[in-house]
Amino acid sequence: MTHWLLPKRGVQTNADAVKLFCLPQAGMGAAVFHAWSERLAPHVQVLPVELPGHASRMREPRTTDLCQLSCQIVDALASSFTAGRYALFGHSMGAWVAWEVLQELSRRQLPLPLRLYVSGNRAAALSGAEHDLDATRLHTLEADAFWQAFERRYGANPQLAEPKIRAVVYPMLKDDFILVETYKVMTHILLRTHSNVFDSAACLCLLACSPHFKIMHDGTALLCCSTRASCRSTSAATADYRCILFD
Repeated sequence: MTHWLLPKRGVQTNADAVKLFCLPQAGMGAAVFHAWSERLAPHVQVLPVELPGHASRMREPRTTDLCQLSCQIVDALASSFTAGRYALFGHSMGAWVAWEVLQELSRRQLPLPLRLYVSGNRAAALSGAEHDLDATRLHTLEADAFWQAFERRYGANPQLAEPKIRAVVYPMLKDDFILVETYKVMTHILLRTHSNVFDSAACLCLLACSPHFKIMHDGTALLCCSTRASCRSTSAATADYRCILFD
């Protein structure tokens, strides 16, 4: 189990702290959430999830099936999900992974999280290509065409400019895009868990930029959240929003 979780070392939390399991976006490792640890401590224990084939687990095989990945996560972390209060957070690709983890927890009748937090992606029920604003299927492209389409969609990232870095990152990103672009919701279980949707248009403190998502290092992070138990629309206008402050 330990290789699935990569908490930041040296951060002290209360014994009764809520565990926040964080699932990253495509191509990123668990360490992207380390900056959250000190900001949310001591009442929240940030537990970033390291996915197979990413960062510290780069040598392990990756799965290109999102539902299979969610089952692997529940298999590995079931004891953690049953050991006290916890919540799930997922960004971009991680949002859909978190949703499927929640579905799998419900199927197995395991304790559900206090809340599901998602950001940077549309509802899982709208995962089909017909709902994507960009019709390009990145997982079908060879390297040169892939990087052109990637930069067109996400902007240029100086950290990915070196050919040697691209050669290492390309297979991982391509597998992640297979996972995302072929994902279909097979079953839908109506859940009682509160869902919190972070709306980037309404929340100026959340930046949709390289590295795709981060909390500002200075000041307070303002999170605009939906309190609906299930979210069937990606429109901010249809959601019941409130604000939560993390100081």
